[in-house]
Amino acid sequence: MAVTSNARVGTSSREIFLKSAKQLFEERGYRQTTMQQIADNAELHVQTLYRHFPNKSSLAKTIEMDRLHSAFAQREGSTLELWRNFVERLTVEMLGMPQGEEKLLSFVNYDSKDSSLSAAWLEISDAYREELARGIAQVLGLDRYRNHLPIFIASMLWLGNRDVVFQWAATGGHGDLLPKVLGVVDKVQEIVEILVQEPENFSR
Repeated sequence: MAVTSNARVGTSSREIFLKSAKQLFEERGYRQTTMQQIADNAELHVQTLYRHFPNKSSLAKTIEMDRLHSAFAQREGSTLELWRNFVERLTVEMLGMPQGEEKLLSFVNYDSKDSSLSAAWLEISDAYREELARGIAQVLGLDRYRNHLPIFIASMLWLGNRDVVFQWAATGGHGDLLPKVLGVVDKVQEIVEILVQEPENFSR
């Protein structure tokens, strides 16, 4: 189904391509979607698509970076609260889609057969952890670049959530994934609360 006319009004061709790619990635999966299909779905020429995005991985990267910025744009809670809400929403949304398990795995993993996607995934992973680290540094009253603790905690969140998804997938997707994902965030929250109560543990 092509990007609707309502979604095109006052929208640049770049944004139309992003909407088209996001729609097809969700419907068909990343691997099964081609640049030509994205252009056709956008009802624009494929050469115009290549002028904006040199390859499919750059489209995927831009979509995920937009997702990241959107998740942290509303600073109406602590970083950990924002992250908890984000992973809850993302898990529910992805598992509700066709091929949901594959999409969730692709979000927390990289494709070793696609070097451009691997590089994009690593950049996205670093961006998520850096955003988390900055917020955690603010909560703890630390200088993000003079203390290693914020990035350490951010890595616990990112890699902990990633690991429970892998474990869940390894069992064939049996059991309820959401409590496990949220359990990681809650455990890290407990650690942060202890640190806040005992600032001498990290003030040096």
